[in-house]
Amino acid sequence: MYVWVDLHGSPGSQNGFDNSGQAGEVNWQQPANIARSISVLKTMAAKYGKAEYADVVVGLELVNEPISWDNNKFSITQSWAQDAYAAVKTQVENENLVIVMHDAFQGAGAWTDVAQKLISDGPKTFGVDMHPYQLFSDADNALTQAEHITTACGWADNLASANAVMPTYVGEWSAATNICVNLDGSTTAGTSCSTYGCQCQSAPFDDWNEGMVEQVRRYVEAQLDVFESSTSGYFLWSAKGPGGWGFLNGIGNGAIPNPVTERKYPGQCGGGKR
Repeated sequence: MYVWVDLHGSPGSQNGFDNSGQAGEVNWQQPANIARSISVLKTMAAKYGKAEYADVVVGLELVNEPISWDNNKFSITQSWAQDAYAAVKTQVENENLVIVMHDAFQGAGAWTDVAQKLISDGPKTFGVDMHPYQLFSDADNALTQAEHITTACGWADNLASANAVMPTYVGEWSAATNICVNLDGSTTAGTSCSTYGCQCQSAPFDDWNEGMVEQVRRYVEAQLDVFESSTSGYFLWSAKGPGGWGFLNGIGNGAIPNPVTERKYPGQCGGGKR
């Protein structure tokens, strides 16, 4: 098993989300918090970047999901990332450790210039992480499952372009979408439905019928095809989450292939089985 360590909550909160350790106000880019963030990262790097961990710890992520609006400026985030990268490099013994930066919700392509400054033609020790969920916007929640799959397939080119410059990872993804499945196998957007035999993904996981499992499996396989072909790696969030958020849940009911390279629905994004 390999480990990728990240600073999930940065001083002052980088996003105001509860997963930063402080929901609400975002004060990460205040000078004292920016400096403290780098100090914390140096401590992490000095421990987990040791040579003795080199066969286990393969990456260190500088910060999780910094926003690029409200009190945060993307230009400051990019400047900070370069300073943080340099500071971490002074502490690590493992020369192959990849230092990863979340894309700040700007897309991996927005980081290629930074990567070229930091690694040029040398070892690719700066990488970018993105989290392409499809259930946190009104636009996403208006899609059928077929449209979710089309959207996922559309990520491939941009991911591959970024991955050619720097290691590009999908550090979080999920099987979850807000869809309902009808008896005939068609899907609609939403979290509730009144048609006879219709089931929504919001139903208790243990009650999912074959139609729901099939539709989730289709979506999962499409994403896996893209991530396998166009990135340097991926992590499903999370191992033991509820419903479609749980890797082990999906393995248990067949919504996630086991092994992950197995396909019931190959070629959804074009081409054959990867």
